[in-house]
Amino acid sequence: MNSSYYQNQINRLEKDIADLQKKIADENKKEIDKNKQIDSVHRTINKNTSISTLNSKQRQIDGYQKDILNCRTKIASYQKSIATKSAELGKKGKSC
Repeated sequence: MNSSYYQNQINRLEKDIADLQKKIADENKKEIDKNKQIDSVHRTINKNTSISTLNSKQRQIDGYQKDILNCRTKIASYQKSIATKSAELGKKGKSC
């Protein structure tokens, strides 16, 4: 195959990796935002908080923690894709 074919494949893989890295950054930002929301809920809890309000706040925190877990799952998936594409990129680079 000619060198432009390999160069196009390399460019595509590099773009895919950059896109995945952007997605990871976005998920990290979401995770940070959810942690800030959890901190905010914790700050609203005091000794005068009723049991029902406390239970409600705990459910709210649980939802944020579930969102954080989803972010981490997506990040792991993106990292796996980056590893696969990086290995493929390495093979393409040797083929040139």
